[in-house]
Amino acid sequence: MSSTSTREIKAVPAFPWLGIDIGGTLVKLVYFELLDLTEDEIRTEGEILMNIRHYLTSNRAYGQDGVRDHGLELTNIQLGGRRGNLHFIRFPTSRMPNFIDLCSMRNLHTLTFEIYATGGGAYKFEKDIVEKLKINWCKCDELDTLIQGLSYLSKLNLKECFYFEEPQNDANPNKNPFTFDTKQPFLLVNIGSGISILHVDSNRNYRRITGTSIGGGTFLGLCCLLTGCSSYDEANKLATEGDSTKIDKLVRDIYGGDYERFGLPGHIVASSFGHMNLPEKREQATNADLARATLVTVLNNIGSISMMCARTENVDRILFSGSFLRINGLSMRILAYAMDYWSSGQIKAVFLEHEIRKTQRVMVNFASFFRAFCIWECCSKYWIPMNMTQLDVRLKEQLMGQPLVHNLIFTSISSHINTEHPSKALVLSLHGSTGTGKNFVAKHIIESLYRNGYKSKYARLYVASRDFMHHDEEHLRQYKDRIKHDIEKATSSCHYATFVFDEVDKMPIKLLETIIFYIDFHVPTYAQSIDFRKTIFIFLSNTGGKEINMIAHKNHFAAIKRENYNIAEFQRALANAAFSEAGGLWHASLIERHLVTFFIPFLPLERSHIRTCIRRQLELTHENDKHEYKLSDNDIIDRVIDLIEFSPPDSLLYSVSGCKKVQQKLAFILESNRGNVKQTKNEF
Repeated sequence: MSSTSTREIKAVPAFPWLGIDIGGTLVKLVYFELLDLTEDEIRTEGEILMNIRHYLTSNRAYGQDGVRDHGLELTNIQLGGRRGNLHFIRFPTSRMPNFIDLCSMRNLHTLTFEIYATGGGAYKFEKDIVEKLKINWCKCDELDTLIQGLSYLSKLNLKECFYFEEPQNDANPNKNPFTFDTKQPFLLVNIGSGISILHVDSNRNYRRITGTSIGGGTFLGLCCLLTGCSSYDEANKLATEGDSTKIDKLVRDIYGGDYERFGLPGHIVASSFGHMNLPEKREQATNADLARATLVTVLNNIGSISMMCARTENVDRILFSGSFLRINGLSMRILAYAMDYWSSGQIKAVFLEHEIRKTQRVMVNFASFFRAFCIWECCSKYWIPMNMTQLDVRLKEQLMGQPLVHNLIFTSISSHINTEHPSKALVLSLHGSTGTGKNFVAKHIIESLYRNGYKSKYARLYVASRDFMHHDEEHLRQYKDRIKHDIEKATSSCHYATFVFDEVDKMPIKLLETIIFYIDFHVPTYAQSIDFRKTIFIFLSNTGGKEINMIAHKNHFAAIKRENYNIAEFQRALANAAFSEAGGLWHASLIERHLVTFFIPFLPLERSHIRTCIRRQLELTHENDKHEYKLSDNDIIDRVIDLIEFSPPDSLLYSVSGCKKVQQKLAFILESNRGNVKQTKNEF
C-alpha cells in the first residue's frame, strides 16, 4: 500500500490506533489501548489487538534505550468516540532504522494497517517504512498536531497547565494550576532538538515567529562531548547533581557583588563557561558540573529569545512544551526563574502536567517480546553474531601474503570466544610496516564479530594521532579516565566487548598501563562485579617492522616458504622491539608480565603481492569506469609497479609502503592514459 500526505481520513480509522512523532533526537510513539471492544471486534480483530496490547503495555522499557512513560499514561479516556488508555513510548531517533528492520524481520507490521506520523522523520524515513513494512503512512503537519494536541489536553484536564510561584526554591517551588484559555493569544515555545516559537491566536490561526538551533539536541550533544554520557537520562541525571557556578562566570565574579547601576544581581550568569579558561577551574570541574552548566546555558538562551518575542508580540503568556521538558522538571524551573526574573514577574512561564513524569520510572530489563528480539542493539547473537566463518573466508580471500596472520588471528579468536570461562582477556598485538594489512585485518575482525561493525557500542577504535595527541600529564590523566570509562561501560553491558588501539607506537608512554587491570588474570569480585575475561584488546603498531623484514629476508633467501616461517622467532623479536622502542609499549608492564597473548607479525609484501593488489583495484575501477584506456591491463599494472618503491637496495624484494599507495598510483596511471568513453549498446 502506498503512502500519502493528503488523504480523506475515515470517520473511524481501523484499529489499532498508533501515532508517531519522529523528531531529530527522539521518537515518540503513542498507542490507544481500546477498552470497549464489541463482540464483533473481538471476533474479527481481538487477537491482533491483544497482541499489540501485550507487546506495548507489558513493559516499561524496551532494550536499553526504549522507554514507556508510565507517568504520562492517560487512563479511561474518550477518544474518537471510544474508551481506552493512551500510552506514550520514546526511543532515540538514531535507533529508527533498527526499529524498522526489526519490525520487518519479526513481522510486527502485520499487526497494524496504518500509522499516523508527524515530525521531520515522517518524511525522512517514509521510503524505508513504506517499502519494508507495506503499511499506510499517513503524514500530518507537525505544528497542526502540536496545536490540536494542546487543545485536546486542556479540554481533557482543566488543571493541565501550571506555573511555579517560587522556581528557585528546590525544596518547594510552589507549583500552582493555571487556567489557560486557548482562545486568547499566547506564545507556544516547542522545545525539541531545536526550538520553534509560535504566536497562537486560536486552534486554527497561528504562525511561526522564529526559532533557534540551540535546543535539546544541543544539550545532549554537548553533554556527550564534554562528559562521555550517551543518553538524555544520563545527561539529565548528571545535570541534577551538578553546580553550574563552578563552570559559569557570574556577575559577582567580575564586580565582586551586584552590578547596581543596571540592576544586575551578583548571582546571575555573566559568561557561560567563563571559568573554563582557568586551568585550576578546569581541574575542579566535574562531569555533573559541566552537564548542569550546559543545561543552564541552553535554557537561558531559550528564555531570552522567548522573552524578546513576547515583548515584540505583546503577549503575557508563554507556554513551554516538548519532550525535552518531559525528561526532567529541573529544566522547567530554570526556565520559569529566567522568565520571572527578566519580566519582573509580568510574564508567566506556563507548562503542561503532561510533560512531567508523575511517577518514578521502573526499568524492566528486556522483558517478553522486545527483550527477546532486542529492537535496539544489545548483547545478543543477532547483534553479536561472532561470524568466524565470515572472518575465515575474508582473511583467506582478501589478505595477501600473510599466512601466519591468518592462522594466529583465526585460531586465537575462535578459541577465546568458544571458551566459556577464559582465564583472561585476549590481547593481540599486530606489528609490521605500513601497508601490510593491520588495519584491514582489525576492520574485518570487528565486522565479523559485530553486526554494526565499528558503529557497535561494544567495539571501540582509538587512533593515537586523533584521540591521544598530547603527551603532557594533564591530558594523560584525561585519556586514562576516558579509557577506563569506555571499557567499564561497554563491558558492563556486554562481556563480548572489543577495543582496538591504532598507532600504538605514537601513543603517550605508559598510557596503556591503564588497561592492565582489565587484561590481567582475575575473576569478578563483589567490589568489581564486571567480568572482563571475555573482552578482546587489539594493538596496531609499526614497531618491530625492521625486525620482521630482516627475518623474512633471511628466510626468503633460505628458500623457506612463508607459511613455514618459525612463529616463535617472530614472537621473541617483536616482544623485545615493542619493549625497547619508543611508543605506547615502551617498558610496558603488560609485556613484562606476559599479558600479550600473541605478537602477530605482518610480513613485508613482495612484488607478486603488489601485482595482485593492483589487479584487484583495477578490476574494481573497471566496474564503474566509463572510459577506455590506451594500455592493456598488464601494461597498466607494470606502470604502477614502476611507481612503487622497493627495498632493501641489494634485492628490491619488498614494497616499502605495502599496498597502501596502490590506489593513488593506479589513479595517476589511468588518468594519464584515459581514452574515449566506452560505447554501449541500447537494448530494447
